Amino acid sequence: MDFPANTTNGFHVEELKYFYAKEHKMIGLGNYRSPNLQNIGERGSDLTIAVLSMNRSSLTIRLMESVREHLPDFRGEFLIGDNGSHAEEKEMLRAAMKIMPYACRMVEFDKNYGVAGGRNRLFREVRTDWIFSMDNDLYFVADPLDKIQKDLWALGCHFMTLPLINEGEKRASLYGGHLYLENNRGVSIGGSTALIVPDLEIGREYAPFLCTFLAGGVSVLNKTSFFKQGGFDEG
Repeated sequence: MDFPANTTNGFHVEELKYFYAKEHKMIGLGNYRSPNLQNIGERGSDLTIAVLSMNRSSLTIRLMESVREHLPDFRGEFLIGDNGSHAEEKEMLRAAMKIMPYACRMVEFDKNYGVAGGRNRLFREVRTDWIFSMDNDLYFVADPLDKIQKDLWALGCHFMTLPLINEGEKRASLYGGHLYLENNRGVSIGGSTALIVPDLEIGREYAPFLCTFLAGGVSVLNKTSFFKQGGFDEG
């Protein structure tokens, strides 16, 4: 990681070194002639992009269009969890799903379960081992699939927070995840970016690093491991 220690919400955050050898990818299946980069599968074949949607269908459709544009040959599934949208909004989503070049599916909840409750129910509907959790007001500006696959393998992690760029300021508003505690008349816990990065070049492959906080709005996680931890706290 080539960024210095920085300060997040008044707390000093320092990087920890994480060592790995790229040659280790050849160990595991007994095939030493080709890399063993499993996890999300080739072009995301074992990955589901899971998105909650409540009205504001235009935002979900913008995200779907960005997948079409920036993730060519995406082999996974785009899964929408409808959290109580109006009928006309769901019809707009169904129309958009029909023209996308990748697999799309929508599950409809009987009421609005909120963010945590909606995601728990949505993730249970996922048919792949890996989930790409996204807020529907985000969209892709580059193709992250190969990088995600390599970094999950390199770190050996089942949870990953992805960088988030602020479109207006052209700055990284989320780069890694930091769990912080404040002791002010009782302990409060929050989560934010690990590093304040003024410039994050699109397309550049930065080295992965370990964090303490997972951002549910833009993250990749292993379904089995997620539910072994109890899922999101709906309280």
